[in-house]
Amino acid sequence: MGKICRICEEETTIGTREECESCWNFYKRAYQKFHEDRDIKIEGFDDEVKLAKHLRTLYIDNKYCSYTGLEMMLRDREYTERLKVDGKEEELEQYNRKLAVLGFSIDRKISKNGDQKAPYKKDNIVLCIRAINTMKGEFKPEEFIQACYQVLAYQVENQTIFADQVLSMLRNFNVKHIEKPIIPKVEQILKEAGVYEEDFKSYREDYIKEINAKHNRKK
Repeated sequence: MGKICRICEEETTIGTREECESCWNFYKRAYQKFHEDRDIKIEGFDDEVKLAKHLRTLYIDNKYCSYTGLEMMLRDREYTERLKVDGKEEELEQYNRKLAVLGFSIDRKISKNGDQKAPYKKDNIVLCIRAINTMKGEFKPEEFIQACYQVLAYQVENQTIFADQVLSMLRNFNVKHIEKPIIPKVEQILKEAGVYEEDFKSYREDYIKEINAKHNRKK
């Protein structure tokens, strides 16, 4: 018979487990931080259980990535076990690939204080998806966002992607509705433009003409 989860103190666990299915995700991540080989500093949490409780609180308050607004995934062990038992290897692989991108992770807003590693503590912890955590590395939040702006602006300027495609992609990932899309233009990082989706077609045509004219002048 299960017992009360030691993280949420509400749900019943399965068998000998001490965390319910949902809280297992938070405990696993907290346990990893306390037992990693790297020199990690943790302040304000006596053990992994207290850190896991804090992570759960953060997730309940906001289950969307702090940097992208994408909904963070929690691993569903029962679902993955069913896929294994049923021999659905392709579905399991797809699920794991999605989890590798959208799975929840812990990020320190500030990773370094000078030459010293900054600690994991309440006012320095945010939750984000795994892919973004990896990409951000040791950047400060404002540095990372500025780098993202530069990448996006460069790709739009070189017609690799278009601004309306970016907006469509974001909405397909269920981020919050964007009232006024931000349109990158030549020689600018990002500049808010007072246009809406119905204006994108004419904007794209004008934008292409502008880019082509610029390239022709360079020849």
